[in-house]
Amino acid sequence: MSTKSQTNTRKAPFERAFLKHYATMKPPPHPAFRREPESDAVAKALQRKYPAIQIKFITPEEMERRPPRDLSRNDLVVGDMAWIRKSLHKLDIPMPQAPDFPDCLKDHLHRKIWETSLGEVAQIVASPSTKHSIFIKPATDAKLFNGLLCGPGDMMLPYVVQEFGRDVRVVCSEVVNMISEYRAYSVRGVVKAIAQYMGPKASRKYLDEDVIRKAAATLFKYRPDLIGCGLDFAVVKRPDGSHVTALIEVNDGYALGKYEGISDEDYAEMIVERWKLLMKTKVRGRSSSASHSGETVDASKVRKLMDLGYTRAKCELALSKSRGNTNVAGNMLLSRLV
Repeated sequence: MSTKSQTNTRKAPFERAFLKHYATMKPPPHPAFRREPESDAVAKALQRKYPAIQIKFITPEEMERRPPRDLSRNDLVVGDMAWIRKSLHKLDIPMPQAPDFPDCLKDHLHRKIWETSLGEVAQIVASPSTKHSIFIKPATDAKLFNGLLCGPGDMMLPYVVQEFGRDVRVVCSEVVNMISEYRAYSVRGVVKAIAQYMGPKASRKYLDEDVIRKAAATLFKYRPDLIGCGLDFAVVKRPDGSHVTALIEVNDGYALGKYEGISDEDYAEMIVERWKLLMKTKVRGRSSSASHSGETVDASKVRKLMDLGYTRAKCELALSKSRGNTNVAGNMLLSRLV
C-alpha cells in the first residue's frame, strides 16, 4: 500500500479539532483572521496525517461567549491555558497540577529551590543580612502573577504582597547566571527537538544535549502522565568559569508554546498524545455535594470559580471566609470574584 493511501486510511485519534485564531479587523486584501503559530502547526500536521479530522478555527471571543456545547472527549482543543481550563471544566476533567520541578529530576536543578510564603520572602528581602536576590513564582497558580526577581531594596515585592496577601505560597529559587535557555520537546521520553529561545547562539556549544535526553527518559519513566511535555534547560556559568546544563522547569504539553526548531508534525504529536491521555481522566464526582463534604454552599462556588480560571489565592481567601461566623465576608469576596 502506498504511503499516501496509508495516511488516508489511518484512524484519526479525534473527530474534530478546535483551534484558536484571531480576527485582524483589517480591510481587504488583508486576511480577516490570523492563526496562532501553534494552531497553524497543528492544523497542517493533522490535515496531512489525519485528513478525516474536522478542523474548526474559532476566536477567543467565540470561545468565551459560547464554547462548543457538544464538546466531547472525542475532540481536540488547541489553545492557551484559559481555553484548556474552560474546555476541561466543561468535560468535568480537573486541571493537571503543574509539574515544575519533579522529584526524579532534582539533581538537574544545580541551584537551591524551596517553597515558602510571600510574607517570608518579604522578611528575607528586608533583612540587612540579605545580600543576594531570589527569584519567586506562584507555587500553585501560575496565573496569579509573573515570576519576580526580589532583592534588597526591591520596590515591586511590597505591591505583590499587598495585592495577594502574605500567606500565598511561592516557589523560591537561588539566582544563578543562566546565559542561554532552551526547550526540549519530549514525547514518550524521547526528545523530538531542542529549541533555543534566549541567549547568544554561540553559547549552545556548552549545552550538554545528552543530559537533556537522559532527563527526558527519566521523567517519562517516573511520570508517564507527562507523555508530551517540555523540559526547559539553561546553560549556567558558574563562578569558576565552568558551565553546566541545568533544569529550569518542566512544562506540561497540553498548552505549550511552539518555538522555532520543532517541526509541525513533532509539535502536533506532543499536543495530541498529551490530550489523548487527558481525555482518559475519570470524570470528577458530582455526587459529593457541599453538604456531604462539610463545605458551605459558598465554598462549593469558590471551587467552581477556580475551575473557571480565577486566581487560586483569591479563591482560597474566599473559601476561608465563607465558613463559620465570617460567612458575610466570604459572600462579599465571592461577589467580587463573579
